[in-house]
Amino acid sequence: MTTIRRKKRSKYSQNRSCMILAFILSLCLALCTIIYIKSQKDIISNDDDGSTSMLQKSFARSRLGRNSSSKTKLEKENATDLVAKGYLHLIDISTSQDPFQSQGDGSPYSVKATFCHLDWSKHKADPASVPMFKDLQKISKDCPGTRVHIDLSAAVSAARNYDEENRGVSVKAMDPRGFVFHESRCGSTLVANSLAFVDAEKNRVYSESGPPITAAKAFDSKFEKESIQLLKDVIYLMGRSNDLQEENLFFKIQSIGSKSIWTFRKGEIIHMGSDSHFINSAHHCHMEMRHWYTSILHFALPSPLAYLAPN
Repeated sequence: MTTIRRKKRSKYSQNRSCMILAFILSLCLALCTIIYIKSQKDIISNDDDGSTSMLQKSFARSRLGRNSSSKTKLEKENATDLVAKGYLHLIDISTSQDPFQSQGDGSPYSVKATFCHLDWSKHKADPASVPMFKDLQKISKDCPGTRVHIDLSAAVSAARNYDEENRGVSVKAMDPRGFVFHESRCGSTLVANSLAFVDAEKNRVYSESGPPITAAKAFDSKFEKESIQLLKDVIYLMGRSNDLQEENLFFKIQSIGSKSIWTFRKGEIIHMGSDSHFINSAHHCHMEMRHWYTSILHFALPSPLAYLAPN
């Protein structure tokens, strides 16, 4: 009987120890969660004017902010200014249920834009290791600490004003030179990587980035003018660069984007000219973007489509 009681006491003691340990671990997990959520709220500002001291502090903590040549400048800027000066890049947009309904401030749409600082050198150095835009975001160490949400129309307005005043002195706005539309698993990533690799210093390639396809899918025939303006503004922001060596802008659109080709054409963002091919075949397609890329891109692939942007 005594032995049984001892066993019960020992088992009860073990259970109580496990319960205490589990309680302590739960408290630690809850505390870590609260700290993480608080840090994210500090980093991400939802102010429409983009003025946030936390963004400046995030820049100061980031590798970019620790750079002596840019730290002082970045700490004094607000988010909208950083977008205008090309330090923050458009990575995502979110639309409301009726983004093109009449806006009280006169803007053509109601869209929130997400920006952060991307390290394009990673993609230029080895496109195959950073094949998708989402991979570039992950590998850009400064992106989490510089992520900010701004009204897209306000960001576009600030960027256009900056470009008008500076005329390409420190930031240039590149027009798209080509778009790649494709089916899944057809070699389109190879095309995008080739574009990025063939002249890394001059070429910027967005491989399946979110903003263009989101803007294209938001197209509303009842608000055609506003819909086209949204797509044009997205392409404009993504084509701005403070790397003055960059000259050529390319987009590889997601496979679902093939359904939105005509949206891009309506806005005269792409066109089918005499020097481009449009052969929508399940087994064979010729690609050609510019005469100086013909030797690389004029080959048979199972279904990518290439469009030229207008001159």
